Amino acid sequence: PAEMGFQHGRLLAQKIRHIIKEGYMPKALDGRGYTPEYTRAQSERMEKHFPPEIREEMEAIAAGCKAAGVEDITYEDVRLGVTQAEIQHFPPDSPPSCSNFACWGKWTTDGRLLHGRNLDWSIKGGAQDDAVIMIWRPKGGIPFMMPGWAGGAGSVSGMNARGITLGEMTLPSPDATFDGLPLFLQMRLVLEKAEHLD
Repeated sequence: PAEMGFQHGRLLAQKIRHIIKEGYMPKALDGRGYTPEYTRAQSERMEKHFPPEIREEMEAIAAGCKAAGVEDITYEDVRLGVTQAEIQHFPPDSPPSCSNFACWGKWTTDGRLLHGRNLDWSIKGGAQDDAVIMIWRPKGGIPFMMPGWAGGAGSVSGMNARGITLGEMTLPSPDATFDGLPLFLQMRLVLEKAEHLD
């Protein structure tokens, strides 16, 4: 985890700084009225559920940024990057978003399954400015890829080397809380550990 995180931070330090300090994150959170105190508190609540190896990787992302000369990225900044989706989708009256499709059999030219996903976020936030396709090859895990953003230890879409694909769709619920694992990490851990659909 530390090696993957350090390389991520070192190679993408400038993009990580942009998305966290100037681009999407300030627009998505501060620009929509979420205070730093509120977002920090909710992010800390979710962190209690992070596996140790995810924390290690996220700490190493921040260390990789520092090694590349970007001194102002902290572990807390990286943590907010994987918890911000829950923060934005609470309270539960926020609109549902994103869409997926899948087709197979007679609906594809060779019968194989095709899965597509649309991220229904506004381009006004600028997340696309720091978009990356991350490929992880974890020791003891399944290689997997996720389209996402620089600095992200997870995302909302991806595929693993066993052919499992995932695409998240947000549908807020009135009984949701911040006391759980954020969706970016749920998606990532499924891809990293799931050998088959069962």
